[in-house]
Amino acid sequence: MRIIVQKFGGTSVATREKLFIAAQRVVRAKREGYAPVVVVSAPGRKGDPYATDTLISLAKDIDPQVPVEPRELDLLMTCGEIISIALMAQAIKALSGYKTIALTGGQAGIYTDGNFGNARIVRIDPTPILEALQKDYIPVVAGFQGVTEHFKLGGHGQITTLGRGGSDTTAGAVAAALKAEACEIYTDVEGVMTADPRIVGNKAKVLPSVTYEEVSEMAHLGAKVVHPRCVEIAMDHRIPVWVKKPDSENLGTVIRERASDLPEKMFRFTGVTNLPYVAHLKVHVAHQDDLPEIQWL
Repeated sequence: MRIIVQKFGGTSVATREKLFIAAQRVVRAKREGYAPVVVVSAPGRKGDPYATDTLISLAKDIDPQVPVEPRELDLLMTCGEIISIALMAQAIKALSGYKTIALTGGQAGIYTDGNFGNARIVRIDPTPILEALQKDYIPVVAGFQGVTEHFKLGGHGQITTLGRGGSDTTAGAVAAALKAEACEIYTDVEGVMTADPRIVGNKAKVLPSVTYEEVSEMAHLGAKVVHPRCVEIAMDHRIPVWVKKPDSENLGTVIRERASDLPEKMFRFTGVTNLPYVAHLKVHVAHQDDLPEIQWL
């Protein structure tokens, strides 16, 4: 079974038209002989009805003076992805007639610690997804979420979220658990670029390939194409990660080799990133005697 994981971000499922474009990618993979596993984010961005930030605002606007409990906030935030999986499953079925099944993080076997709002995946039981694939279903998995193994009230697992970029992390972890042939990250740019096109315009170029370390470093320093945790998981399991745009026929960028495997690839520069709202302060003191006196209060 040639399993691939295809992850679609919020902008890729924000409208009916975009949802069908994403679904076409899944159908194409199926027709090419792959067994696709789909991971989706909540639809749209802040301001859109079911985007994660919009859902957060709904809770906080009840009474800004009363903090929202992290457990309840996680429960609310996962609603966006649940809407996405149901709609994506229906779009794929409407396009192709293929059998689909929508799975929440817990239903897909994703178990996390109990750190609400920024949980870490502790293990994935691949059985539910593999059983669906064996029965010729296309599983559509909710990104950004999982469940704890148990909870003191009733013993049932509690719904958790994985923090910003959590759907990318879900995709990478699911690909690793399934020993997938590749992980495809579909986003609103053509691939990993040499700079942010929103800042430099058409001067930014798509990189045909980068190493895991290069793109992870770029992500840590401001590039938002793919979450570094996804790349780290893929690197540990040697899974190629493709970054593509759903409505483009361009190949995008493949992330696959470790830098240590490519000693000849010693570029001085790969790309330029930026971190907004960060100040760099440099203090130069010529001599030790010039240090100001510090008074402790």
